[in-house]
Amino acid sequence: MLIALVTLIAASGPISIRVGDARATGVDGAVAQEWLERVATQLQRNGAVRVVQSQGDGILQGAVSKVELTWKVALEIRRARDGSVWAAIASDFVTEDAAVEWLEQAALDLEVDLRPTGVLLQRAVAPPATPTWLRLLPGAAGLALGAGAATTLILSAEQSVQLRANPNAELQKQQRTLEVTGAILAGAAAVGIASSVVWFGASNNVITVAPTSGGASVSLSGRF
Repeated sequence: MLIALVTLIAASGPISIRVGDARATGVDGAVAQEWLERVATQLQRNGAVRVVQSQGDGILQGAVSKVELTWKVALEIRRARDGSVWAAIASDFVTEDAAVEWLEQAALDLEVDLRPTGVLLQRAVAPPATPTWLRLLPGAAGLALGAGAATTLILSAEQSVQLRANPNAELQKQQRTLEVTGAILAGAAAVGIASSVVWFGASNNVITVAPTSGGASVSLSGRF
């Protein structure tokens, strides 16, 4: 993950905002409001913003819509005194999961816009949100390759038994080809599965892939 440190000049106390209503089109209004509340929670994490129930310096508003297969999310904070836009951000997504993951980053961006001469902030800037199905893709491919590796290695073992009973140069060549192919497929399967695991946010992990006489072994250690 790309890490960015954003340092700003210290200023007075936190900005107070209240949560307004979320507009929903093509989605449940309760879901849209829940997303707005989630953004409000994220805004308070660095201490530069405080969410209040009554009047504040600004009002957090949002709109969530789904048009065919596209999710659209727009967030803005308006000044309480005159209704002018203080900070705003919007984006489109192909999945609901991607939209939800983006909310945390959106809150960080809104916070910076709120306080151009604000407090010291340290923030992690994540890469663009990746759909869940795309993160699962390497793992699914790895499972398919693993099945192929198992089948190939079983055939290799069967031919190895036949060779012991009836040595044959052509059969030996076929057995060796199956053995090598199985090992390659097993290694590719391990890499695919490990890629999905790491993509889902594993940290401090160590992945080891080692060839063996029967194919390959993979070990994964870390904190998830």
